[in-house]
Amino acid sequence: MSLDRYRSLDAWRGVACLGVVVYHAGLLGKGWILSLTARGEQGVAMFFVISGYCIASAADRAHRAELPLRFYFWRRFRRIFPPFWALLGLTAALLAGLLVVAPPFVNRAQIPLLFAIEAPGDFSAVALLGNLTLTETWRPYVVGPPVRLLMWHMWTLCYEEQFYAVMGGLLAIGRLSRGVVAVSVAVFLVTQLTPAPAFGFFFDGLWLLFAAGAAVFYWRDAPPRPAIIALLAMTLLCQWRLPWVALPLGVGGCFACALIVLRPYDAAIMAHPATAPFAACGLRCYSIYLVHGPVTLLLSAAIASRGWTGSWFTLVGTIPACLAASLLLAWPFHAYIERRFLNSAPTPVPLRATISPNLVQSDPELFLNRRPTDVA
Repeated sequence: MSLDRYRSLDAWRGVACLGVVVYHAGLLGKGWILSLTARGEQGVAMFFVISGYCIASAADRAHRAELPLRFYFWRRFRRIFPPFWALLGLTAALLAGLLVVAPPFVNRAQIPLLFAIEAPGDFSAVALLGNLTLTETWRPYVVGPPVRLLMWHMWTLCYEEQFYAVMGGLLAIGRLSRGVVAVSVAVFLVTQLTPAPAFGFFFDGLWLLFAAGAAVFYWRDAPPRPAIIALLAMTLLCQWRLPWVALPLGVGGCFACALIVLRPYDAAIMAHPATAPFAACGLRCYSIYLVHGPVTLLLSAAIASRGWTGSWFTLVGTIPACLAASLLLAWPFHAYIERRFLNSAPTPVPLRATISPNLVQSDPELFLNRRPTDVA
């Protein structure tokens, strides 16, 4: 089988992450701009679908190559946590500086809003541990006080870690495609039969977005297709019962179907010059997503403190400024921090089985810059 990578997912990653930046950049605006920029929030739904494809690919590759289970979990840990912890450290340093010498354009009263913390020691040890381990959205169901996120946009990473863990469990029992369908049916039934699913836990319905992405991966390689069609149908139908996530499920389900339809045109899409900027952002989407949180909120709050919150100024001033600042800082963050964790050390475990035609896509730069000994 030839190694067939779904390359245009990088461009879609770029579209998704830029949409999220635009959404957050417009939150402090007033008027019609709010309804316009709110559409960027659906970049999260696109992210979850793309993650479903990528992690299904990574798990499939590990299964076919008979790699140890720890290899899958180590790569997920290495890919997510070190850059996240680095961002927390940099944000903490920025917070400490602002608490000591708040610049003229930042009001001290805004600092708790910006960073969800009022003073050192404001978080309990349990909540701090939940943040550091990306378990905070569901941690209160097990122990401790209500949810307290250090940075508001990290909730999506808490879901991602749950999705990765479920796929790791399915990999452990050797039931990947059928396991995804089974878990999806269970989630669907829970959301339909319970009045209030546990928010912050993947059984609240958001798993279906991740599963829709996995369905895109399994569409060509893991029949029967009726099961995959049923999975996509559940994602779309579930929105009628889950008003709190209706729009993401609708957007994500349609996006997953579009990815299946567009797959034959992957090369043509990537050959178009217009996709290059989005693909460049897509290769650095994790850095952009991490960095834009404090940067966008700090900058947009500084602009809003001047009273510049009108729709047109937000459109031509605040949003471009936040986009430029986020990209300007994300590029070195990617180069000097995130990129160090894209390529793990070569594994001595030989590949003993045919690699899936959908090459693992969770580490795009590893594919583009791979050495003969690299293992994605």
